[in-house]
Parts: sequence; structure tokens; C-alpha cells
Amino acid sequence: MDSLIKELQSLRNQFNDFLYYLPEALLEIDIVVPHLTYMNRMAHILFGYSEEDFARGSIEIPQLFAEQEFERAVALIKSYVAESRAQQQQYSRSGRQDIYEFMMRKKDGSVFPAETQTSFVLDKNGVPIAMRTLIRDVSERKQAEEARLRALAAETRAQTVEALNQTLQKEIAERTRVEKALRESEDRYRKLFENHVSRADTSLASTRLNAAPPIRSGSHLHDTGASQSESASQPPPEGQISWTQTAEGLDDFAGGMAHLFNNLLTIILGNANLALQDLPENAPLRNPIEQIEAAALRAAELTNQIVAFTGKARFNAQSVNLSTLLIEMQPMLRTLVTERVKLSYALAADLPDIQADAAQMQQVVSNLFLNASDAINGQDGEITVTTGLQQTNDAVPAGNQPEALPRGAYVFLEIRDTGGGMTEETRARMFEPFFSTKFTGRGLGLAAVRGIVRSHRGIIQVASEVGRGTAIKIFFPTS
Repeated sequence: MDSLIKELQSLRNQFNDFLYYLPEALLEIDIVVPHLTYMNRMAHILFGYSEEDFARGSIEIPQLFAEQEFERAVALIKSYVAESRAQQQQYSRSGRQDIYEFMMRKKDGSVFPAETQTSFVLDKNGVPIAMRTLIRDVSERKQAEEARLRALAAETRAQTVEALNQTLQKEIAERTRVEKALRESEDRYRKLFENHVSRADTSLASTRLNAAPPIRSGSHLHDTGASQSESASQPPPEGQISWTQTAEGLDDFAGGMAHLFNNLLTIILGNANLALQDLPENAPLRNPIEQIEAAALRAAELTNQIVAFTGKARFNAQSVNLSTLLIEMQPMLRTLVTERVKLSYALAADLPDIQADAAQMQQVVSNLFLNASDAINGQDGEITVTTGLQQTNDAVPAGNQPEALPRGAYVFLEIRDTGGGMTEETRARMFEPFFSTKFTGRGLGLAAVRGIVRSHRGIIQVASEVGRGTAIKIFFPTS
């Protein structure tokens, strides 16, 4: 019996030595009366406490954790204790060990990231009474992960810069092509401007009528659409440039310039974004670079409106019901006008779909609404929105209207306001890019509307009378 006791004592000593000299820190904590009951040699080394510190009981458990980390550890222990007895016994039988990461504190006050692996000790009734925790200092692993992420970020940034350089090279080649196309258009503009100079003795209204699409006099509808019959009726007088030629030249010029600027803005925005990524939050240069980024974004928005004016913007054609679209837009449209403006809707319930880009249709409606709101100029007034289906049976122009709708079925959208109306001169120029009667206007809203409608094979008709308001009616083919 004595030999058996000695052998068991020897095995116990060997096991204690095994635990004491483990290459990882080991702590045992009583969770009934919270206090530290065991620290092995590596735990003393890791935390910097001597065996005398442990023997005196001067090591408080919260001292081993960085700020707020002890509270998190206590919450995890409480969640385990709150589990059912059966769950705890299953936990013990399975040998389950929970692994968590904490920021822990050494005796000298320095903190380090640690990975903890914990198992609970249960009494004979299955009640948790203690916990044993292995603790590993993972500082080197964290540093390696951070270095890897920095290297990955640097590699990604280098790849981005390379991609931007390639884009720049492509942009230079594209710029050369666009500049060549612009030079080819230069003669067309020179002829146009020479025509205006040679006719300087002509009244401004006559000049506008010669340079703009055909307009019906008075308050009747006039057509500013892009139908093929604009130049088919008869050639312009000698030495005079037709509206179709003017529009085509202006479209080429605007489209080329917009494409060129988009490429430049891509490089500006890309480099500004990269610079902001490399700058700390409090760097003095952040504000100027953020202003560059904001200005480039505003320029991109302006460029997109120019592209819309040309009628060559890419769009995703899909089935769009204009009545449904307007119902969905009503809350947003209400915000575009003052409370003194009454909004009325007369939307056809059985309107056929058209093939259109929904986002561009929303842009058309928004721009026309803003134009109508500006016409009312903050006074009491009304904006009426109407949709419907119109069938035309005669493609031949009738009466004083130079162009009529080609034969077929059309879905129409009409926006009518009770604003101040337009003079003949203003009406002749309303769709010209950069023309605006507003002091702060950029003059691209209605030009963009014209381009979008033209790209959808639509036609715009305008009726306006000074003092009585304006109605803009847009027709889209149903097929």
C-alpha cells in the first residue's frame, strides 16, 4: 500500500511538473469566490508576476485584463453558468474548449493581444466551480497579419495605379481621335458663325427662327422633335445652315467633348481617391483633395447632362408605363415645388408600355417639373400632369405646323403650368444648351430633355403664351 501511495505521489508530482513547465501560460480561477488559484511558470513569465506575488495573493484577476476586457470575460462566464445543467455536463464530457481573444495586461502595465482557450471544472453535482485557461501571446501573429494586409493594400494600390496609367494611355489615344473628329467639325461651325455674322442686319427673332427647329407662331403647339422630316422638305437657302446640320454638328462636338472630359475626370477622381486613402484623417491636405474630388463629381454630373443633350447616352431599354412611373415619383415631385403650387394628375389607367430607360424618363419628368416650377416663380399656381394614348392617321404636315406626328399610336406625357409663359424669342431658344432665363441656371435641363426624347424616337411639342403659361407635350411611339 505504501508503495502504491508513493507511486501515485510520484505521478502527481510529474503531472504538476508537466503543467508548471508547459510552453503556454496556464491559469486556474475559482469562479465561486473569484480568485486566482494557480499560475504555471510560463504564466509568471508572460505576465511578469513572481511566485512570491502569487503566494501573497496580491494578484487581482481584473489586473490581468486591459480596460473593459475584464467585463467582457465576466459576461462570457455568466453566459456559461446560465446554461442548463444538462448542457454543462455535455460540455464537460465533450471536452469542449472555448477560444476567445482578449487584450491582456502585464505587471508593468503594458498590454498585449492574447488568445485564450478555456475549459470549466464541475463539482460532483455538475455545477461549474472553476475554470482553467491557456493563454497565448499572439502579438507576432497579429503583426504578421497586419504586415500581410499592408502588403496586400500596397499591391492593390500598385495595381490600381497601373490600371490608371493604362487608362491614361488609352485616354491619350482616344483624345487624339476625338480631337481629329472635332477638327473635322470645325469647318461646319465656322460656316454657321459666318452665316450669323453675314446676317447681322437681320432681327434677332428672325435669326433665331432660321437657326432653330420650325416653330408654329402664336400659342399653338410647335414641334422640336428629331424626326427625319426636319431636312427632307426642302434644302436651306444658299449660304444658310439648316437646323439639322447645326444640331448634328453640335451633337458631334458635345458628345466628343463629354467623352474627353469623362476620361480626364476618371483619372482625377481615381488619383484623388488614392491620395485620400494614404492621408491620415487630420492631414492638412485632406480638405483641398476632398474639394478636388467634390468638384470632379460635379463636373461629371454636368458632363452626363451634356451627353444626354446629344441623345447618344447609353440606356437600358425596358417596358415602362408612364402612368405608373409618375405615381411612384409623386412624393419626390412634391419636393420640387413650393407649397403654393397645386399639383394635379390626370393619368391614364390603361396606358400601354413604351420601350424606354426608366431612369432617363425620371430625368425628363424632373427637369420639366423644375422648369414649370421656375416659371411659376414662387407664386400661387398649378402644374398639371397628363398621360394618355393618341392615335394619328395622317403623316402629312397639316395647316401651319411644319411637321406632324408620323402615322401610328403614341403615348404622350404633358406637363402644363400656369406660369408667366414664354416670348417667341425664348421659345425659339428654350432647348439650346446653356441658354437659361434664370440667373443661376446652367441651361442644360431642357437640352438634356430634348436629347433623351430624341434617343427614344420621341417628339416634343410646346404651347406657350405670355401671361397664360406653358404646356410641353412629349410623344413616344408605342412600338
